[in-house]
Amino acid sequence: MRTSTLARAGAVLTASALAFSLGTGTASAAEDVQIDKSFTTVPEVPPVKKAPKVKLDLGASLKRSAVELAPGDPDLTTFALARNQVLYSKGDGNFLRGTVVIANEPAAKYNLTTMFMNGHEFLDYNPYLESGFATKEPLGGVWAPSIKGPGLYDFGPSAIFYSDTPGDYIEDTTHSNTIRVRNATRGETTYYRSGRYHKVTASIKVFKPSVGIFGGGITSARLQYKSGGTWKAYKTIKLNKYGKGSVSWSTSSKRTYRVLVPTTLSVQGDNDGGTYF
Repeated sequence: MRTSTLARAGAVLTASALAFSLGTGTASAAEDVQIDKSFTTVPEVPPVKKAPKVKLDLGASLKRSAVELAPGDPDLTTFALARNQVLYSKGDGNFLRGTVVIANEPAAKYNLTTMFMNGHEFLDYNPYLESGFATKEPLGGVWAPSIKGPGLYDFGPSAIFYSDTPGDYIEDTTHSNTIRVRNATRGETTYYRSGRYHKVTASIKVFKPSVGIFGGGITSARLQYKSGGTWKAYKTIKLNKYGKGSVSWSTSSKRTYRVLVPTTLSVQGDNDGGTYF
């Protein structure tokens, strides 16, 4: 989340007003204060690795017993994906983080896995599987396509390649856990105050898998205020078809407010962290 504090054109934002906007001091009621914030649910991901887009007949192994490995063969020992992940990129550039441990993994080779969405196999090609960890470097996970949209995803069996030859791989029947994948959101909010007049403007976009871009589609967001340690509902910000909307009110009270996009089955929500003004 990135935050910047700006002076509205024609107004002077003094040091005391800046302190007020950050919740650390007071400011004259005559001064205009504008605070711009942004948020996103798009994750930081490793560089995309290009693996061959091929379709391997791995689905037939679902009901077979595990492949018997010879000593030294690659072995997918851990395939645990983090929960509540997002689609955010057109094509197959959506990284679903997870802890993927491959014992005896061949150096500089690639791994492919089978993808299932809502219980149905994705037949176009096998997504690339990257060994690593969900929360630390090197990051591990699956490069999944966005075309199927949000839903329940799981993966396996997989092909662990030990050379660049298409047929040189070990078939591993290990399956991942099932995770909920939603469309990512990102937004920008502006908090403006002039005396008693308060206004919050929001521009919120959601990823649209059908066209591979972020755009309008969320119809409303929530403006909340903090009371003790609890966030309470204050106003609803209605958003137009472009994802933009605003609310305003008059008060001399000073509170911490935030804009919240609720999480649904298809949308991963977020908030802008809160602003005291």
